[in-house]
Order: sequence, then C-alpha cells, then structure tokens
Amino acid sequence: MTTEKGTRNLQQRISRITDMTEGFYNTFSTINDYQEMPLVPLDIAIEPLIFLLPNIENCAVHAIEQCKNPPADGLTKDMSGAIRLYSMEEQYQGEPLYAILNRILRTEDRQQLKPWLFYLKLLHTALSRLPSIRQVAYRGVKLDLSNDYSTAKKVTWSSFSSCTGSTTVLQSEQFCGMTGPRTIFTIDCCSGRNIRNHSHYPFEEEILLLPGTELEVTGFLKLADNIHMIQLKEIEAARLSSSLLPPRDFIKSNWGKHRLRFKIEKSSTWIFIGIISKTTPMKENSYKSLTSYGWVSQDHSYAGGWARKKNDIFSTYNNLLENDVIELVIDVTTQTLHYTNQRMNKPQEMTVDINKCPLPWQILINLSGYNDRIRLISYTNLL
Repeated sequence: MTTEKGTRNLQQRISRITDMTEGFYNTFSTINDYQEMPLVPLDIAIEPLIFLLPNIENCAVHAIEQCKNPPADGLTKDMSGAIRLYSMEEQYQGEPLYAILNRILRTEDRQQLKPWLFYLKLLHTALSRLPSIRQVAYRGVKLDLSNDYSTAKKVTWSSFSSCTGSTTVLQSEQFCGMTGPRTIFTIDCCSGRNIRNHSHYPFEEEILLLPGTELEVTGFLKLADNIHMIQLKEIEAARLSSSLLPPRDFIKSNWGKHRLRFKIEKSSTWIFIGIISKTTPMKENSYKSLTSYGWVSQDHSYAGGWARKKNDIFSTYNNLLENDVIELVIDVTTQTLHYTNQRMNKPQEMTVDINKCPLPWQILINLSGYNDRIRLISYTNLL
C-alpha cells in the first residue's frame, strides 16, 4: 500500500529525473568560476539567491536541521545541507532550486550564474567527497528525442542530471506517462553520486550526474510506436571534468605524486600549465611569478620567473592544437614537474626550487587568448 507521503516522494523523484527539455545538452564549456570562490556556510552561500527563491532562507535552515549529526561520508553539516537543499521541491514557493539552477546551466549566458557561485562551490565540494559509483541509471522525458541521438554520437549534459537506479520507478506510470511520445535513457555511468544519505527524500535511490558529463550513444531501441529507449555510456576519460577540479591547494604534503590530464579545447597562442605557491597572490600574469613553474608550450617554460626556451629564440609558442592532451605530473617527493603533450610524445621535466616555491602548491592555468579553453579530463593521486 502506498501512503500519501510515499506517493509524494515518488512524484518528487520522478519530477527531477524527467527534468529535461529540448535544450538539455550542449557543448558549452563546463563552469569553473566557482573555484575562485571561498567555501562559506550554507546560510551565506544562499544570500545572493533570495531574490530568485524568496523562502530559500527557511529551506536552508530546515535543511541544516534535518542533517544527520554527524553527516555521513565525512561531510560537514553545511555540505550535507547543500545537497538536501538541492533535492527539495515542494518546500519552495514556486519553482524549486534545482529547476532554476539547471535551466541556467543549460543556457549560454554565464552571467546568470554569478549569484549561484557560492552555492555551487559548496555543492560541488560536497559532491566531490561522495564516492563515484558504477551502475546503470535511468532518466526519461515525455518527448521524442530519438532524432537527437544517433549511434556513436557524443553529447555533453551541461546541467546536474538526476537519475534513478530503481527499476520500480522505471515501470511506474508517473515516470513517463502511458500515452504520447516518450524517451527513456539507460545510462552506464561511472561517476554518478548516490545522494540518498543527504537527500530530503532519503529512501530514494537518486543518482546525480554532474555538469559536463560526457556520454556516447551505444544503442537505440524502439519499444513501441511512441516509446524510444536510448542507451548511453559515460565517457570515462572525461568523467573528471572541470566541474570537479581538485582544490588548487590540494598539494599540501611534502610527499606524493599527482597526475593531471588536460584537453586543449581551443588555443589561440599559448596556455600556461603548471604550479604556483599558495603564498603568492593570483594576478593576471601569475605565470611570471617568482614562485611559478610550468610550461606555455612544448619548448617554452617558466621557472621562478625566468623564461626558458629549448629551441632558438625565433621559435614560436603556438604548438598546441585543438584536442591535444597534456599530461602534467607533479612529484612533490622529488620536487619535480613532468610535462607531456601526448601528440608529440616528448616528455619535459623541470626541478622546483622549494625555497622559491614553498608548499602548499596550487595548480596554475593562464590563458593567453580570450576564447581559449582547457578542460581537466582526469586526476590521479599516484602516491
């Protein structure tokens, strides 16, 4: 027997996992402006959103009050509350938070994201601490999207995507209805986050895919005249996109080895990839700082404020091409950096002067062109 509360919970879950429109995916670069924001408590993070969600302050207080003490997964109450706030729906007066946020994430106008940056910082930090899961998840929409998905096509979902791992929901009438055109997605995901320990509806099996999740179409089934099933597989190499960059000061210990892989999406002249000491304030030309070390191209580097060239002085900076994959290995134990453009396959190495560049270190990316873009595609702690 389904109780009124149980029915309401089911409807809340279904409303999020069918929160899709014709413009739900695009190729806009993944947001990363929130990385510059400080991590603040939930009540401060939602202050810029009051004009969009008039009762969000009450919802935030309720979210914190309902958190476990202590929260699961090593989260703080503010982090757990940020996830709970995302999962709420009927508590809001009008549109829920997730609907407004995801609609903005699907647009090209990134100015609309400015009020959200504090909240995004807190939410992304919380989600990054949850374990990634590998499983098949389901998502659907009361639309025929079959023409948008052809086998082997790659797509990027630019907003948060709520899915379910429950076949019970998949079979329910509320999932996609019983009449009209419908599309069901089965997603073989590898980086989803199960938020049940922090959701406002803890008995749901809601799996959250992060903004910038890249997927490939692996199959297509026509189940009936108006029902299509599209099979998707998450592109594993892209699962750690810039939406979940590790904190720039994550290299805090005096030992360890870290490997980061970047994809050049667009480069007009050069892109600096390296490190800088956290003791140095960030500026427009931080790559020239006395505490910065890294490369602007295959044969051009900066070390402690000094430019170095391997070739003659007339050699050019611009040997980065679109879709180049750059691997940066930061070996704190030996205090060395290793740079490889996989297309050229000519590894470069430099030694970091720990006296000039004291720990903690942070990642430094400097773009020379206004439209230049770079994406983090993987991060591995090599220990």
